[in-house]
Amino acid sequence: MRLTLIEGYRPLAKTFTPEGTESYPLIKKVTSHEYVIPETAEGLREKTELLRKHADAGHAMMKGPFIRSLSNETRSGLTDNTAETNNIVIDIDGLTLRGVTVPNQLDRAAIEQLAAKCVELLPPLFHNVSYIVHASSSLGMKGDKVSMHLDFMLNAPMPADTLKRWLQVMNLTLPAFTNQLELTATGNALRYKLDVSLADNSRIIYIATPIFNDVNNPIPDPNDRIFLVEKNHTAVQVPDAILKLKKAAVTKDLADKVEALREQAGLPKRTMHTQQFVFDGESCTVVTNPDGCSMEFVRDSEKYVYYNINGGDSNAYYVRKLHPYVVHNFKGEPAFLFEHADPKTYQWHIDTYIRGNAEAEGNMMPVPVVFSDKRTDIYYRGLIDRVKNTVIEMNMSSRVGLDDWMAQYQGVMPENVPVFTYEFNPTDQRTVDLPRRYINKFQPTQVMCNPPEIDDKFKGLGYDSWIVGFDLCPNIYKVIRSVTGDSDLEMGHFINWLAYIIQEKKKTQTAWVLHGVEGTGKGVLFERVLRPIFGEKYAVQTTMSALEDGYNAWLEEALIVMVDEFQFSTAKSRQAVLNMLKNYITEPNAWVRAMRTNGGSVPNFSNWMLCGNERDMMRPGDEDRRYNIAPRQDLKLLDRYPELRGNLHLLNEEAPLFAAMLMHFNYKEVEVKEALNNDAKNTMRAAARTIVDDFMVGVRTGNLDFFLDVLFREEALDTEPSLPAAKNAVRGMIKHYTQGGTTSVSVGNLLATFKSMVGDSKMSDKAFGKLLVRYGITSERKRVYGIRDRYVELPLTHPDIEQLRAEYLIEAAQPKNVVDFPSAKAPS
Repeated sequence: MRLTLIEGYRPLAKTFTPEGTESYPLIKKVTSHEYVIPETAEGLREKTELLRKHADAGHAMMKGPFIRSLSNETRSGLTDNTAETNNIVIDIDGLTLRGVTVPNQLDRAAIEQLAAKCVELLPPLFHNVSYIVHASSSLGMKGDKVSMHLDFMLNAPMPADTLKRWLQVMNLTLPAFTNQLELTATGNALRYKLDVSLADNSRIIYIATPIFNDVNNPIPDPNDRIFLVEKNHTAVQVPDAILKLKKAAVTKDLADKVEALREQAGLPKRTMHTQQFVFDGESCTVVTNPDGCSMEFVRDSEKYVYYNINGGDSNAYYVRKLHPYVVHNFKGEPAFLFEHADPKTYQWHIDTYIRGNAEAEGNMMPVPVVFSDKRTDIYYRGLIDRVKNTVIEMNMSSRVGLDDWMAQYQGVMPENVPVFTYEFNPTDQRTVDLPRRYINKFQPTQVMCNPPEIDDKFKGLGYDSWIVGFDLCPNIYKVIRSVTGDSDLEMGHFINWLAYIIQEKKKTQTAWVLHGVEGTGKGVLFERVLRPIFGEKYAVQTTMSALEDGYNAWLEEALIVMVDEFQFSTAKSRQAVLNMLKNYITEPNAWVRAMRTNGGSVPNFSNWMLCGNERDMMRPGDEDRRYNIAPRQDLKLLDRYPELRGNLHLLNEEAPLFAAMLMHFNYKEVEVKEALNNDAKNTMRAAARTIVDDFMVGVRTGNLDFFLDVLFREEALDTEPSLPAAKNAVRGMIKHYTQGGTTSVSVGNLLATFKSMVGDSKMSDKAFGKLLVRYGITSERKRVYGIRDRYVELPLTHPDIEQLRAEYLIEAAQPKNVVDFPSAKAPS
């Protein structure tokens, strides 16, 4: 028979003081002492003396052997768990013996008498067998409760799991023990009076004499704590029936007893779901639906942290310090999921032992997760960093792939695949909220979470003081000045716009149009500044053709979008592009679609930058409130700022500082939401307008000077046959001009003027009528100047109408209103 004892740097003993009890010390490294004891009566005597010797030295006994000798080293992973055992230790744990009073002072005779009473409670095969008594440290300290170890030799070795089943059967069948069975603090297992955990080879059996500081020692003579009681037989004869015990049958009997005690306690009937969980190559059974409980911290060691449950004091529950997912115990209860049982304490454990510890964070295993998306019904599998509460990886999956994923990453597959809200929402502070089944696709960048500290003078800048930031990030300011056309107004407006986005992460409902020659810094700004700040996934660069192809799944996770080489005039459908951009820029939701999938509406957080080289790249409407147009930049960035040549990396270095400044910026929301109506916008309007646009603007605004060009043209040199009618039409406008009011002009006369000015002699009456409607110009059938026709009311304006009348009406060949000329028939 093998005997293994261990020693540490201090006595492995419990300490009693007036203030309370100090548990056994946490010893990380131990030295082992191994002996081979003959399986005889003399061997039992030798073992007893060795136990006394090592108890006096403050050592402890191992239930089983190590795979090798230890010398001041951790015992983790070195227990020989497969070794069969030649002894059974009956651990009497707080048993109350009927009619027995435990005295305050105990000697060997009194302890032997208590031991004999306990042996009488065991099956008859123990009654006439020698045994070694180890009085527990608490014997005599807990009233009449009896706690001691009775160490018997077995006639033949047996596996540890068979020994455990035998101890469990004793608890269920021996009246003295089964009548005192209780539920554990979890309510899911039994608290044994005959401890079954001492069947495990890895268990430490504390034998050292306890330390009493200013407290009564109930067993004054340490030799009375360990002694041999000799009987007629040396070893217990193990019955064949015990060796044939079936685990399934014993497990069912234990479950029935638990259910009976739950019913007595008024607890609901439970169906406990379990799953095999593999960790570090070892398999254990884990309860996946534990009852909620309160776990209280007890102590920690190098690799483990110990807890009590629901006010208990056994110190028997423990988790791995850096992988605390599963709660194990020394009581023989099923392991269970820590976070499911007590989420609050689980988070405390993470915060205490892992968060902020770089080495611990690096060693903590990611948590695998599987779920079905509430919106799309798509299955996902991923990995979660529970320290940072961020998503490490997330991918779509088939249903059958979820189980393999959890097994691969040592996770526990839930009974039913949970349904999660899986969305992109940068305004929600949560990234991962597993208890509420929520995962946010948006994960703020490092600079958003922890911006660098900047001088106070750069904090609190605003719409009128943004220029101060030049001293903090001069190179970024140079690039922004370049792309915004060297204008303070537009540059300040742009910085204010960016500050709102980074702080609120919402739609501004306005966009920027940046244009100029190639090389002005538009792409540099996006790649070296905005992308590092907002994140690779959330700062999207796309093209005109990609906008038009209809596949825009990227939009769902876009916070800022740059459309490169934008050119409105090259669009396949100009109006469709305008409508699309209007929706993307202003609407809170957008329709997104990936290839080979159906589309769906999602929240839209995107903010837009349209970048191009042409002067007419965009066509802002006359009443536009969406587009900020920066002045055109015709000087390349490196020509404007030659000091940046070869130093563009400085932009990346300044980006975190720029982000910090923006996060402290006092933005003006009214300026964010309101697009500039500046000279650059008017210039681009003019550049983007066609001659048809110009004509219709002239009609809508009533700009009489615009139409006077007709009167300057020579009929003999002009090939447009409608010129005479057009001249008469313009003279009619001059003649009937009404100051502060409108002038009625027939649609036919407008068509004649249109043909002459635009040069479209093939325009039909009907097509022109539709064209007017498209530009929002209405006509009405009525009688004017004695003629019934369709008329448009023009709000004509001119600074000196009398001079015009004097100059042009005298030349009129026909002084009456031009509505009479026969060639200008109005469309019906």
